[in-house]
Amino acid sequence: MTLSIDKYRTDCCSEASADRLGLKPDSALEALEEAGCVLLRVVEQRPSMIRIDGLWVHQGLAKPNANWDRVAGCARGAARLGSEDLSGASFL
Repeated sequence: MTLSIDKYRTDCCSEASADRLGLKPDSALEALEEAGCVLLRVVEQRPSMIRIDGLWVHQGLAKPNANWDRVAGCARGAARLGSEDLSGASFL
């Protein structure tokens, strides 16, 4: 498959190719550069929080100014109250 770059630097491919690859308008693509070639990969959408063995694990990146002491304090407070729902807590 050949892709072309138009004057606005947008990736262009045939509709059949886009359908076959599952590309939709506004799909995010990641460009990986290797020894004279570029590999485009669809960015996988995944939840930022998942539960592993009863613990909530953050899968993304935290803000650079994250206050981890406050995050831990809020989680401990919720655990003492028996609440697993931290969605309303303001950690940062």
